[in-house]
Amino acid sequence: ALAICCVGIVHIHQKAGPGVDLKEISQTIICARVTDVSAGVPLHAGDRLLAIDGQQLDHVEDVEFLLDGMDIGDTVSCEIERDGIRRFLTVTLVPFYGTAYLLIVLLVSGLFFSVGLFVYLKRPGDRAAAAYHFGSIGTAVMLSTTWGHFSPPPACAGILLRIIFSGAYAFVPVIFFHFIRLFPR
Repeated sequence: ALAICCVGIVHIHQKAGPGVDLKEISQTIICARVTDVSAGVPLHAGDRLLAIDGQQLDHVEDVEFLLDGMDIGDTVSCEIERDGIRRFLTVTLVPFYGTAYLLIVLLVSGLFFSVGLFVYLKRPGDRAAAAYHFGSIGTAVMLSTTWGHFSPPPACAGILLRIIFSGAYAFVPVIFFHFIRLFPR
């Protein structure tokens, strides 16, 4: 589980984005603010994002889906509308998540992992401690394998991490429900 968490953090670190925060208003994607000014992002706050590499966009999730398989430094062609005029821009992708976000994920998932391990080591034969341990470790795995770069090497790592994330996302609530049923004993 610790190795999965470490690979997941690297996976999150490799996620590419356009360098702007996007918001969706009535199936229109608007650039809310530029997040990486130093990268020379040609998009401006208020730009309406219409398409990426010829693919029409209706939702913010469409942007993430299209960029998931791309690397930081890749370029994409963006069709935008600025001040009522349609334009085509070439955007170089930058890291999607900032350093602060990565540090917070590392800290919180490390805390969940450590507390889960500590509880289990202090009460090794207790079923409630074991349930809490698995729920806490599952939460750490879920946090550190959140959707990141889809195709980092080796070939299937992105797919495998998404399967692990989905499994943890589905089973952690069940494990914690089981824990609360065991805890009063």
